[in-house]
Amino acid sequence: MKNLVKLGFATLLSATVMTVKAQNTNAESSTLWEVSGNGLTQPSYIAGTCHIMCIQDFEIKPKVMKALEKSDNLVMEINYTDPAEIAAMQKMYQTDKKLSDQLTPEEAKELDKILAGYGTDLKKMDHSSSQGLYTLISLKALPCPQTEMKLYEIELLQNALKSKKKVYGLEKAEDQMTSINEAYDLKAVIGQLKMGKE
Repeated sequence: MKNLVKLGFATLLSATVMTVKAQNTNAESSTLWEVSGNGLTQPSYIAGTCHIMCIQDFEIKPKVMKALEKSDNLVMEINYTDPAEIAAMQKMYQTDKKLSDQLTPEEAKELDKILAGYGTDLKKMDHSSSQGLYTLISLKALPCPQTEMKLYEIELLQNALKSKKKVYGLEKAEDQMTSINEAYDLKAVIGQLKMGKE
Protein backbone atom coordinates (compact mmCIF):
# COMPACT_ATOMS: atom_id res chain seq x y z
CA MET A 1 0.00 0.00 0.00
CA LYS A 2 1.39 3.41 -0.91
CA ASN A 3 1.94 6.06 1.68
CA LEU A 4 -0.87 8.56 2.05
CA VAL A 5 -1.08 11.94 3.67
CA LYS A 6 -4.71 12.49 4.52
CA LEU A 7 -5.85 15.98 5.36
CA GLY A 8 -8.91 16.89 7.36
CA PHE A 9 -10.11 17.07 10.89
CA ALA A 10 -9.65 14.49 13.62
CA THR A 11 -13.00 12.95 12.68
CA LEU A 12 -11.18 11.20 9.86
CA LEU A 13 -9.64 8.94 12.51
CA SER A 14 -13.03 7.55 13.39
CA ALA A 15 -13.90 7.06 9.71
CA THR A 16 -11.06 4.58 9.11
CA VAL A 17 -12.59 1.32 7.90
CA MET A 18 -9.80 -1.05 8.88
CA THR A 19 -8.48 -1.48 12.40
CA VAL A 20 -5.19 0.39 12.57
CA LYS A 21 -2.76 1.48 15.21
CA ALA A 22 -2.21 5.24 15.42
CA GLN A 23 1.00 6.31 17.10
CA ASN A 24 2.53 9.56 18.21
CA THR A 25 4.60 10.70 21.11
CA ASN A 26 2.26 13.40 22.36
CA ALA A 27 -1.39 12.58 21.59
CA GLU A 28 -2.74 15.77 23.14
CA SER A 29 -0.85 18.17 20.89
CA SER A 30 -0.27 16.21 17.71
CA THR A 31 -1.74 17.13 14.34
CA LEU A 32 0.08 14.28 12.61
CA TRP A 33 -0.73 10.62 13.09
CA GLU A 34 1.08 7.63 11.65
CA VAL A 35 -1.17 4.73 10.62
CA SER A 36 0.63 1.39 10.65
CA GLY A 37 0.23 -2.25 11.60
CA ASN A 38 -2.61 -4.62 10.71
CA GLY A 39 -0.68 -5.97 7.73
CA LEU A 40 0.31 -2.62 6.23
CA THR A 41 3.76 -2.79 4.64
CA GLN A 42 4.28 0.98 4.79
CA PRO A 43 2.76 3.58 7.06
CA SER A 44 0.25 6.21 6.01
CA TYR A 45 -0.21 9.57 7.69
CA ILE A 46 -3.22 11.61 8.72
CA ALA A 47 -2.66 15.32 9.28
CA GLY A 48 -5.30 17.47 10.95
CA THR A 49 -5.47 21.07 9.83
CA CYS A 50 -7.11 24.35 10.57
CA HIS A 51 -8.20 25.33 7.08
CA ILE A 52 -7.39 29.05 7.15
CA MET A 53 -5.07 31.05 9.41
CA CYS A 54 -3.50 34.46 9.52
CA ILE A 55 0.05 34.51 8.14
CA GLN A 56 1.55 35.43 11.52
CA ASP A 57 0.01 32.30 13.11
CA PHE A 58 0.65 29.96 10.18
CA GLU A 59 3.16 27.16 10.58
CA ILE A 60 3.53 23.71 9.12
CA LYS A 61 5.63 21.60 11.46
CA PRO A 62 8.73 19.92 9.97
CA LYS A 63 7.33 16.48 10.92
CA VAL A 64 4.34 17.11 8.64
CA MET A 65 6.60 18.07 5.74
CA LYS A 66 8.77 14.98 6.35
CA ALA A 67 5.67 12.77 6.25
CA LEU A 68 4.65 14.41 2.98
CA GLU A 69 8.13 13.83 1.55
CA LYS A 70 7.96 10.11 2.48
CA SER A 71 4.52 9.74 0.93
CA ASP A 72 3.67 8.72 -2.61
CA ASN A 73 0.26 10.45 -2.69
CA LEU A 74 -1.63 13.33 -1.11
CA VAL A 75 -5.28 12.69 -0.28
CA MET A 76 -7.28 15.78 0.63
CA GLU A 77 -10.92 16.34 1.56
CA ILE A 78 -11.50 17.39 -2.05
CA ASN A 79 -9.17 17.07 -5.01
CA TYR A 80 -8.33 20.71 -5.72
CA THR A 81 -6.47 19.71 -8.89
CA ASP A 82 -9.67 18.41 -10.52
CA PRO A 83 -11.33 21.19 -12.57
CA ALA A 84 -14.72 19.47 -12.21
CA GLU A 85 -14.43 19.63 -8.40
CA ILE A 86 -13.49 23.32 -8.47
CA ALA A 87 -16.44 24.07 -10.78
CA ALA A 88 -18.77 22.13 -8.45
CA MET A 89 -17.50 24.11 -5.44
CA GLN A 90 -18.10 27.42 -7.21
CA LYS A 91 -21.57 26.30 -8.25
CA MET A 92 -22.50 25.29 -4.70
CA TYR A 93 -21.84 28.81 -3.42
CA GLN A 94 -24.42 30.22 -5.83
CA THR A 95 -28.11 29.49 -6.31
CA ASP A 96 -30.82 30.42 -8.77
CA LYS A 97 -33.19 31.07 -5.88
CA LYS A 98 -32.58 34.59 -4.59
CA LEU A 99 -32.14 35.06 -0.86
CA SER A 100 -34.54 38.00 -0.97
CA ASP A 101 -37.26 35.74 -2.42
CA GLN A 102 -36.91 33.38 0.55
CA LEU A 103 -37.39 36.14 3.13
CA THR A 104 -40.13 38.54 4.11
CA PRO A 105 -39.41 42.20 3.25
CA GLU A 106 -38.59 42.83 6.94
CA GLU A 107 -36.19 39.86 7.09
CA ALA A 108 -34.52 40.98 3.85
CA LYS A 109 -34.04 44.48 5.26
CA GLU A 110 -32.57 43.03 8.46
CA LEU A 111 -30.21 40.75 6.48
CA ASP A 112 -29.07 43.70 4.38
CA LYS A 113 -28.22 45.58 7.60
CA ILE A 114 -26.37 42.55 9.01
CA LEU A 115 -24.40 42.09 5.78
CA ALA A 116 -23.21 45.70 5.97
CA GLY A 117 -21.23 44.63 9.04
CA TYR A 118 -19.47 42.09 6.80
CA GLY A 119 -18.59 44.66 4.16
CA THR A 120 -21.27 43.66 1.66
CA ASP A 121 -25.01 43.91 1.10
CA LEU A 122 -28.01 41.82 0.09
CA LYS A 123 -27.88 43.00 -3.52
CA LYS A 124 -24.35 41.59 -3.93
CA MET A 125 -25.13 38.38 -2.03
CA ASP A 126 -28.67 37.75 -3.33
CA HIS A 127 -27.67 34.74 -5.47
CA SER A 128 -25.52 33.16 -2.74
CA SER A 129 -26.37 29.85 -1.14
CA SER A 130 -26.53 29.54 2.64
CA GLN A 131 -22.96 28.13 2.44
CA GLY A 132 -21.88 31.24 0.53
CA LEU A 133 -23.25 33.37 3.37
CA TYR A 134 -21.63 31.12 5.97
CA THR A 135 -18.24 31.79 4.37
CA LEU A 136 -18.57 35.41 5.52
CA ILE A 137 -18.65 34.22 9.12
CA SER A 138 -15.47 32.20 8.66
CA LEU A 139 -13.62 35.11 7.11
CA LYS A 140 -14.74 37.58 9.78
CA ALA A 141 -13.68 35.20 12.55
CA LEU A 142 -10.03 35.72 11.62
CA PRO A 143 -8.34 38.87 12.95
CA CYS A 144 -6.51 39.66 9.69
CA PRO A 145 -7.44 40.83 6.19
CA GLN A 146 -8.01 38.24 3.44
CA THR A 147 -4.71 39.21 1.83
CA GLU A 148 -2.92 37.99 4.99
CA MET A 149 -4.57 34.55 5.20
CA LYS A 150 -2.96 31.21 4.34
CA LEU A 151 -4.57 27.84 3.70
CA TYR A 152 -2.87 24.66 4.96
CA GLU A 153 -4.35 22.54 2.20
CA ILE A 154 -3.01 24.81 -0.53
CA GLU A 155 0.48 24.92 1.00
CA LEU A 156 0.61 21.11 1.27
CA LEU A 157 -0.87 20.73 -2.20
CA GLN A 158 1.77 23.02 -3.73
CA ASN A 159 4.52 21.00 -2.05
CA ALA A 160 3.00 17.72 -3.24
CA LEU A 161 2.73 18.98 -6.82
CA LYS A 162 6.35 20.18 -6.79
CA SER A 163 7.33 16.64 -5.83
CA LYS A 164 5.07 15.22 -8.57
CA LYS A 165 2.90 13.30 -6.13
CA LYS A 166 -0.52 12.06 -7.18
CA VAL A 167 -3.42 13.96 -5.59
CA TYR A 168 -6.79 12.45 -4.67
CA GLY A 169 -9.94 13.54 -2.85
CA LEU A 170 -11.84 11.72 -0.11
CA GLU A 171 -15.13 13.38 -0.98
CA LYS A 172 -16.88 15.06 -3.88
CA ALA A 173 -17.42 18.80 -3.52
CA GLU A 174 -21.09 18.52 -4.41
CA ASP A 175 -21.77 15.95 -1.68
CA GLN A 176 -19.89 17.98 0.91
CA MET A 177 -21.56 21.26 0.03
CA THR A 178 -25.03 19.68 -0.15
CA SER A 179 -24.57 18.32 3.38
CA ILE A 180 -23.38 21.71 4.64
CA ASN A 181 -26.26 23.56 2.97
CA GLU A 182 -28.73 21.11 4.49
CA ALA A 183 -27.16 21.46 7.94
CA TYR A 184 -27.20 25.25 7.81
CA ASP A 185 -30.46 26.48 6.34
CA LEU A 186 -30.85 30.16 5.53
CA LYS A 187 -32.49 31.14 8.83
CA ALA A 188 -29.77 29.35 10.84
CA VAL A 189 -27.02 31.10 8.87
CA ILE A 190 -28.68 34.50 9.37
CA GLY A 191 -28.78 33.74 13.10
CA GLN A 192 -25.06 32.97 12.99
CA LEU A 193 -24.36 36.15 11.00
CA LYS A 194 -26.16 38.18 13.68
CA MET A 195 -23.77 36.82 16.31
CA GLY A 196 -20.81 38.35 14.45
CA LYS A 197 -17.48 37.68 16.15
CA GLU A 198 -19.11 35.54 18.86
